[in-house]
Amino acid sequence: MDETRVNMNVTTIATVAEKIAGSGAPVGGTSQTEVLRQIAHHASTGVPRGEIAARSDLSTATVSKAVAHLIELDLVDDDAQGRRRPGAELRWTSHYVQVGVTICTRAGHATELIGTVTKLDGTPLPSFTAPRKADDWEDWARQPITDTTYKGVLDQLCDFIRALIRRAETDAPNAEVLGCGVSVGGHVDKGVLHKSFNTGWDEDVNLQVDLAETLKSVGLGLDVVLENDVTSYAIHSNLTSRPTENYALIAVLRDGVGGGIVVDGITRRGDHGLVAEIGHIYVGGAVGASSDAPPMFRGNGPVCGCGNVGCLQAFATPKAIFETARGMTDFKERDFEELASQPYADTEIRHAFRQAGTALGRGLASLIYLFDPKLIRLYLPPALLIDNEFLTGYAYMEAAREELMRYPYIGGSIDLRSLLDAKKETEDGLKELAAKAAATTVLGQLILRVREQSRTR
Repeated sequence: MDETRVNMNVTTIATVAEKIAGSGAPVGGTSQTEVLRQIAHHASTGVPRGEIAARSDLSTATVSKAVAHLIELDLVDDDAQGRRRPGAELRWTSHYVQVGVTICTRAGHATELIGTVTKLDGTPLPSFTAPRKADDWEDWARQPITDTTYKGVLDQLCDFIRALIRRAETDAPNAEVLGCGVSVGGHVDKGVLHKSFNTGWDEDVNLQVDLAETLKSVGLGLDVVLENDVTSYAIHSNLTSRPTENYALIAVLRDGVGGGIVVDGITRRGDHGLVAEIGHIYVGGAVGASSDAPPMFRGNGPVCGCGNVGCLQAFATPKAIFETARGMTDFKERDFEELASQPYADTEIRHAFRQAGTALGRGLASLIYLFDPKLIRLYLPPALLIDNEFLTGYAYMEAAREELMRYPYIGGSIDLRSLLDAKKETEDGLKELAAKAAATTVLGQLILRVREQSRTR
């Protein structure tokens, strides 16, 4: 294990939270939480004190006290240089940085680590935005995983995080590292990754605690925040450029479908971390040759990686479409893009895309009935967002919208054009977003800890 010394200052989330809202702070944790959230929600544009007061139940005096304290702690700046400017826009300073790493998986194994170091507004430091070279792992801030066992990945994570921080020292030598966020596909609950079909680890692992202890053993007392990859997308969106108070974020990945939910400006996880695990919603199954199937028979296929039949992600992912259309499991992104570019008149291939899109529509309908979001932000591979109606890839979203129109109260009363915000993202683009999003979970954890301080005052 690499034990090269890290020179940047490291602090803990609890320490900073205590400074913000602990004993002797001018404003309590509940009020400071709202101020921090408002600054985060407008990180890309900045927000003046008066607007924070108008958007919350706080008085202007309370907001002013809270902001003054945050400026004193070098968390927030209004570029007033000591002058009183109530209308000045508030932004995060560069005094604190956060590390983000995503564990990428494929075919039931961990495959690579992608990382970054960002400011609190989610912007990567300059060393992590340099021009990229196709096969230069260091330039990409990414590393292939050579030992896919849990212990092997844990050790590689530790070395990788230390390397990221050493790299960040060039850009921000005087900054303090607030923590490290780690994202991974699968069921994550309070720092525990439950039996993961994505990584192939057969038992629950307390990755958050184990990684923090491994880092501490080499002299790096860094807080770790573990989060589901797509939930981290929602946290990142919410704490950098929130599009609305109530929305869902759904990502269709190579061989999985995940989601995140924001209600009243707060990212929801649920009691067990299962909120928006839309990929495992049942959308239908093939009965096959069975003529004496019992009532409510779920079908014979397709089988999801979780072992159940008829899950959304068993239909709606690029890998599932490719296997349906070609009958092959050797999936490559380039081959899938070629498949999506076939003529729409190709009935067999079009059927594969329409079946997948119909499954997505059913899953989204369940989400709408349960949550009724103002916006559903969809991250889709470019091949599933082809806008040329003469190509087979067009059939995917066409079928999804048609399926949604079949549902009472959705098709007749909701404008799907304004509800569905579909964005093209390549596989590599989503991996990099996952790293930035993982970093943002550190800020999210800080805001939660500040709120908890109100219970101890």
